[in-house]
Amino acid sequence: MALSGSLKEFALPDIFQLIGQQKKSGRLLLRDQGKEGFVIFSGGMIIDAGTATENLISILVNYLLYHKGYPQKKISEFINYCKGNTKILCDVLVRIQYVSEDELFTLAQITLEDLACSLFTWTKGNYQFLPMEKAENYCIGGIAYSPDAITMEAMRRLDEWNRMKDVINEDSVFVPVRDAGQQPVPPDSPVLDPRSHILSQLTGTASVSELGTNTFFSNYRIFEVLFLALQNGEIIQVPAEQVKAAMKQEHEQKHAAQETTQTTVSVLVSTVVFILLFISGYILLPGVLLAEKSTDAHIYARKAAVNRACNQANIAATVYTARHGRIPESFSELENDNLLSQKKIKILKKAKISFYDIR
Repeated sequence: MALSGSLKEFALPDIFQLIGQQKKSGRLLLRDQGKEGFVIFSGGMIIDAGTATENLISILVNYLLYHKGYPQKKISEFINYCKGNTKILCDVLVRIQYVSEDELFTLAQITLEDLACSLFTWTKGNYQFLPMEKAENYCIGGIAYSPDAITMEAMRRLDEWNRMKDVINEDSVFVPVRDAGQQPVPPDSPVLDPRSHILSQLTGTASVSELGTNTFFSNYRIFEVLFLALQNGEIIQVPAEQVKAAMKQEHEQKHAAQETTQTTVSVLVSTVVFILLFISGYILLPGVLLAEKSTDAHIYARKAAVNRACNQANIAATVYTARHGRIPESFSELENDNLLSQKKIKILKKAKISFYDIR
């Protein structure tokens, strides 16, 4: 019997059961609405699973980058060195102590279960099973699940998922119920204590969807932790009105901070303009007087006046940009804003200096 066809005709639980009974080794490919997933079997046991964007390597990299703080360049070098071989990569990371054996084992165990179970939501599309040699090379830490165990867990999760979504949605916001002065402490290793890590991320303003982006755990695992904690009275849901009020207050504080910054910048710009005007108008004056002592005093005086006009035009253009958020396009715009006098504009035009020459 060829293992390929439509998921509508031969559902995933039946495919898993058949591969498990026949103790096959190979890769089961799934395609559903533009998505592609895979499950790797070794002797009928599930040893790897995922999609193009969610798999053990992507989740491990996320953990090393954002929770361990290792440089992306180094991690990329290791992946290239291992040529995409997950088992070799994990061995290297343990050997150089980027991750402990316990962390890696637990992360692989959680990830494999979550990803394999998530594929049971794929009820449309096609499947194809391709035999492969040395499938055991994809096995990390000896972790393997029987198809029956994954099927039963996936069915349980589908039932629980519907129950949890009646109480929790991605916009829900929760806060821990704790004694006065007691703060939730994040664990040393999120992998070894997922529950404590997820609960430590509850700030009273972060939504469930934001928790998903701040952790490497699956949505189901996050929902499950929150659902059980809610049932046990460890957390409470923040009313939507209170969340909106908090968000509004945060927005107003940011807006006020921006206005304060803009005011400070405007004051600084005005001060700088005043100083530059003073310098251009008075400090250069001795140079003009000295020039007048020369035989060609008139030429030097005219050049000095032109230089001062250019300086003031540059300053005026800077102030205009600060006021309007765009660069001025003509001398008239500076004149209309009372930043440059008609006299200075005449000096510049007489010297055949256009507006674009001073920009």
